[in-house]
Amino acid sequence: MAFGFFKKAESADLILTNGSVYTADANALWAEAVAVKDGKIIAVGDADSIETLAAAETEIIDLENGFLLPGFIETRGTPVLRAFDGEYLMISEDYDMTEIQDALHDFIEDEPQREVYFAVGFNETVNNKMNLEEKKDALDAVCREKPVVLLSASGLAVWMNSCAAEMLAEAAEQDQVKNMTISYIMSVFACLDFEAIERNIMEIAGMYCEKGVTSVMNVGSIDYFDGIYQDILLSYASQGMLKQRLFGSLFVNRAASPHLVVQKLRQRKTNCNEIEWGIEFRALYLDISEKSGFFKPEENRVKEGENSGLLTALVKETADAGFDIHIETQSMQDAFKAVRAMEAAISAGYKKNVFAVACEEGFSQEDFADTMLGENITKAPIASRKDGAFMLSALDTAKTIAEAIDALTIDAAVLLGKEDEIGSITVGKAADFAVFEENPFELTNFAAFRRCTAVMTIVNGQVVYDKEEDNRSEWYELMTGMYL
Repeated sequence: MAFGFFKKAESADLILTNGSVYTADANALWAEAVAVKDGKIIAVGDADSIETLAAAETEIIDLENGFLLPGFIETRGTPVLRAFDGEYLMISEDYDMTEIQDALHDFIEDEPQREVYFAVGFNETVNNKMNLEEKKDALDAVCREKPVVLLSASGLAVWMNSCAAEMLAEAAEQDQVKNMTISYIMSVFACLDFEAIERNIMEIAGMYCEKGVTSVMNVGSIDYFDGIYQDILLSYASQGMLKQRLFGSLFVNRAASPHLVVQKLRQRKTNCNEIEWGIEFRALYLDISEKSGFFKPEENRVKEGENSGLLTALVKETADAGFDIHIETQSMQDAFKAVRAMEAAISAGYKKNVFAVACEEGFSQEDFADTMLGENITKAPIASRKDGAFMLSALDTAKTIAEAIDALTIDAAVLLGKEDEIGSITVGKAADFAVFEENPFELTNFAAFRRCTAVMTIVNGQVVYDKEEDNRSEWYELMTGMYL
């Protein structure tokens, strides 16, 4: 029997059969085969019934007794940060000026061949007692001969030494630029190797394919990097060469005008509108932890359960514009502020948006018994932006392999507000699949699950990865230069 036959049967573009299909659909968890047409699932059921949808042009993939699962969804991915790995010195947000100087000194000593020393990650609030001239002097004490440029973790502030300041002033005068944006400043110093970035993007996409990941929500990267990454992926999408769906988010970790935040969100969303599928920009990702500097010091002492007026205004205006809101917190106090701000938005009528809260300190449903957490607000995993190491964030909170798989499929789709489109093998949803030789449910521990790799990954009905035919270098040669 097949679930989802249309009144008038239609032939499939693709059929996957001769295996075990885990659907993540509570109505029928297991099946034998799946039929796909135009990137959508048109039938799920037993092999004999599904094979009646085959026509002369139908591609049939023999699963060879393997296991077909919904494509995994990474809801707290950092592909953008990892794409720029090696392009800059990463500075901890906790560093004071002395620690920044020490890190820069070691960086310059280790890489004397660089023409520009570029660093990212400082926290404006940690060193806010120094004026720009004092900061320039501090950077001069480390290096005077070459430009030194530092971009804050928020992406909103730049520090530079005297050499860099002089170069920038000269370029601005020559270009007749009066208002110097972050993008202009970066272009003057040509800090980035775009060929290396493209190679990193392809390598990361390949790694995700190997893990069966078909969708990634990017979080925690600065706006400047996001813009470059999105432009590169848009060029890939125009050529039909995407290997994962990308869900972009705007990262904000400082107090900011709600109007300007929404304006930036709309701008990024508009950039994706011409693409038929594969890239969406639909969320605000807020970091309101104490170290982020979102709240002023006196606001950090607000009692649990109360919320900042700015946070509430930002959440409401973002929801009103149709965007989802994900808030990362460090403490229970922060988490209560986030939940209260979201409740204010929900009470104002914004119930179709996704509202999600993550807390580094950890919290349980019982801690928020008198709130909307678990009802209209979702508990989310914390993103790991520290070292850029590959991970599946859902594994940090799951207690069993079955929980992890659901957290990476149907639950992840809910967290992205895309449960009607991805996350399970159900008629009408996108044909995003991961194929494994062994049954992931029978793995005995999380270490084994982390090591488990897919033999095939399918996105939108197209095979984007086949272990037997994987040739990343060939793909790189095909794509290199498309963006440049």
